[in-house]
Amino acid sequence: MSIKKNHSLFSKIIWTIYLLFLVFLQATEIITQHSFRDYVDLLISLPSIAGLYAYIYRKKLLAIELWKAYFFVFLTWNLYRNIVMEWVSQVIEMLLAPFGLVDIFIYVLLLCPLYYALYKIAFSSKSPLVSTSD
Repeated sequence: MSIKKNHSLFSKIIWTIYLLFLVFLQATEIITQHSFRDYVDLLISLPSIAGLYAYIYRKKLLAIELWKAYFFVFLTWNLYRNIVMEWVSQVIEMLLAPFGLVDIFIYVLLLCPLYYALYKIAFSSKSPLVSTSD
């Protein structure tokens, strides 16, 4: 299964809106969070924004081998930080706020397109990074 050579205009607009949304979330986190875990998260998560940009605009930013390694690092860290660590705190708070687990589910759903884009960059047989229009 191969990906289309070019995104349609509508698809590119939707992906760009999603990219801007993630940039906004990252900027908000930088401003409001100041723990060591947040800084580690920032260092691990920022390349994902660059990867999403590369996927949308078919730009080659890094070698595909680096994206393959990064995909697994990002996925592992993201699931650990946002599922396991949050799950522990949510289970503690579940008696007070039973909808906490719904927040985790929504967060993972919001990141599914990012996981998809990074996967396509790293593992597609016809990666968008291989042939650029520039």
